[in-house]
Amino acid sequence: MDASLGTGTEQKLSEILLDLAEPFIRSPRRTPNQRQAAIGLAASVWNAVVLDRKGGNTWQLLVDSFRRECEEEAPTILEMAGAMRDRKLARYPSDLRRILNWTVMERGDKLEVTVLTGSPGPEQSDPR
Repeated sequence: MDASLGTGTEQKLSEILLDLAEPFIRSPRRTPNQRQAAIGLAASVWNAVVLDRKGGNTWQLLVDSFRRECEEEAPTILEMAGAMRDRKLARYPSDLRRILNWTVMERGDKLEVTVLTGSPGPEQSDPR
């Protein structure tokens, strides 16, 4: 479900986030926390790409943050984030909605993602 400002974009951003994270959530061995973390990473990557389109360097700030805060896991996280970034740029290059808030709930073996979106603003901020 998405609560969005009218952007004329047909596909729900909740579906897009699931698509970005799909390679990292499809394994049945993933825990609910791992799947939720992958959706959160996809949301951070999405916002970084959207804000960079407005002339920022948010992607680099995100990368630097992972290197600083997730020392042992940083290579894995950065590989995942890079794959999500590539997927966003390849599949949704002109979609510039910004994620304002998101939630993930497990419903049996399904993930239910809700996203609140907005138009990209000129401000530069940490995407997480």
